[in-house]
Amino acid sequence: MDKSKEPREGFTLIEMVVVIAIIGILSAVLLPNAFKQIQKSRVARTTEDLHTLKTAWLQLYADVGRFPIETNYPGGGAGAHGARMSETDIYKSVVFSEEDGWDGPYYEGSDICILCKQNTGGSHGGYHYYLYDNDNNDKYIPQGEPHPNPYGGVNILMVLGNNRSAIKIMERIDDIMDGGDGNRKGSFRYGVGGQNRCFYLIYDNR
Repeated sequence: MDKSKEPREGFTLIEMVVVIAIIGILSAVLLPNAFKQIQKSRVARTTEDLHTLKTAWLQLYADVGRFPIETNYPGGGAGAHGARMSETDIYKSVVFSEEDGWDGPYYEGSDICILCKQNTGGSHGGYHYYLYDNDNNDKYIPQGEPHPNPYGGVNILMVLGNNRSAIKIMERIDDIMDGGDGNRKGSFRYGVGGQNRCFYLIYDNR
């Protein structure tokens, strides 16, 4: 028997087109939902990070009695967004000596912000970190008193991309942390210098 004349097994062109179409439909339905879940988990992780970082700074304040100025740290000079968190006293003693009451480290997690803009410029080699923002005051300055930071005080700063997606992310974080009270109220605030900067107040006695 001539085996070369037997019908060959395989997919026909129509079957391949049908399979590709099904894969395309499933991708169109599932991928957006998967992306939303990833974003939700990133927002949840970020809010947890902010709470933990705030607790660390408040513990340092309880030990030493004041907040350091960001210019004491690398990358925290004039015109900078802030000092990279891992270069501050919550990780290692920089400004405070043992006599000052420093009893850290107060935070041992990563200072990388998974939601932040990841560019290669600036004094930090990018702004994809949580930044310590306290321009020129040792202690918190209440609202209404002169201060270069429109929100005043000592903050954790994040820099996100300046686009609609970033604004929606900031609104979600505000919903979680402040009950959606708007960008200029509560502990989490955004909109300074454009919609891409977020501040989380570390010390607020208002």
